[in-house]
Amino acid sequence: MKLSSVLLIDKNVFSKPAKIAVVGTGTYNEQGKTNTGRDFDGYTISCVARRNDTLKVKVPKENNSALISQITDALLDGSGEVFVSFSNLKLKAYAMLVEDNRVLSGVSAKADSFQIVAIQEVDEDDDIDF
Repeated sequence: MKLSSVLLIDKNVFSKPAKIAVVGTGTYNEQGKTNTGRDFDGYTISCVARRNDTLKVKVPKENNSALISQITDALLDGSGEVFVSFSNLKLKAYAMLVEDNRVLSGVSAKADSFQIVAIQEVDEDDDIDF
């Protein structure tokens, strides 16, 4: 069986695909290009996946800068949790042989667009006392 024949759907990767928790944002460049700060190809949204893993979902630069700024501001001030949903999410399994014959495997993700589902304030009464 080839990895290309593995069917991945959002329910395999995210516990709640309609409301995915975000832990960070960034930018990316296509392979071979260097990131010079203002010159980049798109944004990445780091999300919580199953088993507390993180997955970076690539989204295009066009029409997303205001939403990315809104997510970044909410995460930086630490006042709330951000949840998003993606449109036309494409998931792909990969595996490659790296130095010293180890196999590196994972899932890559790309979406056409996204929307912010909620920015929920963190209730400080939910802290765990030790």
